This record gives sequence, C-alpha cells and structure tokens, in this order.
Amino acid sequence: MKKIIQISLVLLILMIITVGYTSGYGAGEKSVSAYAAVQDGNGTLKEAAMENVPADRQYAVEPDKIANDNKTTDGSKTTDDNKLTDSNNTKINNNVKDGDKIKDSSKIKAGSGQKDIPASGMADQGKPMVALTFDDGPHPKYTAEIVEALKKNDARATFFVLGSRAEKYKSTINTIVENGNEIGNHTYSHRELTRLKKSEIQSEIKKTSDILEAITGKAPFLTRPTYGSVNENVKTCAGSPLILWSVDTLDWKSRDKEKIVHRTLNTVKDGDIILMHDIYKSTADAAKVVISELRARGYQLVTISQLYQARDISLENGKEYFECSTYYAENNKK
Repeated sequence: MKKIIQISLVLLILMIITVGYTSGYGAGEKSVSAYAAVQDGNGTLKEAAMENVPADRQYAVEPDKIANDNKTTDGSKTTDDNKLTDSNNTKINNNVKDGDKIKDSSKIKAGSGQKDIPASGMADQGKPMVALTFDDGPHPKYTAEIVEALKKNDARATFFVLGSRAEKYKSTINTIVENGNEIGNHTYSHRELTRLKKSEIQSEIKKTSDILEAITGKAPFLTRPTYGSVNENVKTCAGSPLILWSVDTLDWKSRDKEKIVHRTLNTVKDGDIILMHDIYKSTADAAKVVISELRARGYQLVTISQLYQARDISLENGKEYFECSTYYAENNKK
C-alpha cells in the first residue's frame, strides 16, 4: 500500500509539471491576461512582475523599487506617488496626414521669461525645436522643479497629466499653466485604453478633461494614450489628436540621472517629441540638465501645439503624431 501511495504521488507531480510546460509559458513567464489582472480599477499595480512578462507586453514600472523614493507628504497625509508609466511599444509613423485646425491657438499663454517664443504661441520657424513631454503627473515636488527649470531657460513643455492626480494637486496644475506650458490628457486612472469598451474609454478621457477644465478654465486639446496603445476604438473615442513620441528617454526603466541625460542628448534631433515622466526624482534632476543643454545647443523647447503650428501642420482628431521634423512638415502640409 505504501508503494502504491508513493507511485501515485510521483505520477501526480509529473502531471503538474507537464501541465505547466504545455500551457504555452515557460517557468519564468507570466501570461498577458494574468499580468493585466494585477492592475486594479484605479490603474495601480498590485505587484511588480515586469521581468516575467513577454517583452511585447512589459509595463514600465517596478513599484517595489521606487515606492520609498517617491513618497510625498501632503499636509499631514502621506501619499505614495508610484504610478504607471509608458513604454515605447508603438512604431514611429511618418505618414500622418493633417486635418482639422488646432482649436483656440490664440489662447495659448506665454509664460514669464519666454523671450524667443511670442505670446501668440508661435515659435521661430527658422530655428530647430523639440517638444519635451512629461507623463503621469503632476507631482507636487518634481513637476514644480521641472517647471522652474523651464522658466529659467526660456522654455516650455507639455504635461500629460492623470485626472486622478490633477484633482489631488490642483495648485501644481495651475503652476504648469501659469508658466506658459501646455496641459494634455493622459486619462483618469492610467488604464490601458485598448482593453476597454468604448464607453470606458470615453469616461477615462472625459473625466480628466472635465477636471482640468474646472481647474484651468480650459479643456485640454491633446491626448496621450496610456502605454502608447492605440486601436480604432481609441481613435474614435478620443475626440482629440493622439500624441505619441519619437524619443523615449527610458527614465521609467533606469531611474538614473546620467543615463537619462546621455540617452536624450545623444538621440535628440530637430522636431522630436521627447517622452519623460515627472513622477521620478531622477527625471526631475535629469530634466534640468537636458533643458539647459538643449537651449545651449540652440534648440527652442516648445509645446506640442507650438511645434506643429511652427511647421504649419494642423492636428486632426483621432490621428497619431510622433514627431515634426522639417522633412516631415514639408511632406505633410495641406
């Protein structure tokens, strides 16, 4: 009897191992659906498993490693500023066509110290320019530091904010706008839009739009889809141009000031849209160096709207935009 029990146990173990290897995933690989399940309704990761996810679905965040660094105190309440960030999972498309004209471009305000960018919102077409963009904020400390660095260097940027954080840090949103920068929509809770129903996509975008309009008096014109993920439903439901990027600084991955600076400055060219995340201390520190050095190299640092206005390109709702070089502009004008 004892032998029979032992043999049964061995057979059971062999069956379990066999099932594990025939399920389509290796010992250290987690299925896409299993990983997506760790994202709760508020868009917050419940576990860090990036190294166990197939490369094409890696989410750019490791909460356990950055939680302590990104703790902030808001009055007597301590909050965790670890949020989801984007990974560069969309190919560059240089064939975007123009469409409807940018709305309310005359209302773009010039911040203090914007010496070479007129109040009309137009940059100098004869000079090279790039657009710095920051996702997942605002952060009460790091965003403010970046805005101050922009101001000191006669520069602007576009901040794609989460509605859940915008309603929490209203004064930071106002600081961004008051200094002549642009605010964009990055959804309310950072859920991946391509996994949602149309009604859910609309809700994620509209909720943030309403929050930002209540704070600033103006609804955002631009949207950056989370993870850079776009499908037909997202294009249809967004109701705005979809702004992607041509330079991923990988700040979400390295969280190392020197690596971020090196990657950015060795990659950047005229017309680039640069992706960064203003929820990291390392990004704020790197941004100060990048902003100063790009200005020293003769680049104008402009908002997304200014970049396309200067190249005489209109932005169309539901279209994806990755960069705006002179070559791109010459081949995409009406």
